[in-house]
Amino acid sequence: MNYQATFERRFYALLKAVDPQPRCTSRQEAHDLLLKHWVLICEMNGLSKIQVERMKSRSLSTAHGWHNLDQNPCHWDSKTSPGVRIYLHDDGLIVMQRINDGEKHEILFLK
Repeated sequence: MNYQATFERRFYALLKAVDPQPRCTSRQEAHDLLLKHWVLICEMNGLSKIQVERMKSRSLSTAHGWHNLDQNPCHWDSKTSPGVRIYLHDDGLIVMQRINDGEKHEILFLK
């Protein structure tokens, strides 16, 4: 399977995988849940072992693209799919949103 051509499918597989999971109780738990499922989905879709290992080492830090860690919520912007932003709240709430240049901001996931 062509890994690069399937971001949208992989992203919606992530939404489907995370949806039935119990709601997280902390920001770190939410991050770990998303990362665990994203790694599994990417592995199943042909991401190289080297990239998977690099992905597994990602943390909830500015070094790995997270912003506003001293605020609630913090957020991460996808480099693979510009316009997709993930917010993690202190209480574990996860919000995934598509951010367009215009006024429309579509909520893709809320849990």
